[in-house]
Amino acid sequence: MLLSYFLMLIRDESGQGLTEYALIIGAIAITVFFVLMVGIRGHVVDIFERVSEEVEDVK
Repeated sequence: MLLSYFLMLIRDESGQGLTEYALIIGAIAITVFFVLMVGIRGHVVDIFERVSEEVEDVK
C-alpha cells in the first residue's frame, strides 16, 4: 500500500515544468547577483578607502 503510493508520487509529473522554470530563474538570479557584486566591488572599495582617509584626516 505505502510502496504503491510512493511509486505513484514518483511517477506523477504534474507541476514539474513550473518547478524547472523556478530553478532556472533562481540560478539566473544568483548568477546575476554575483556578477553585479564582482562588478561593483571596486567602487565599494574606493568609497570605503575615501571615507577611511577622511576619518584619518579628522583625527
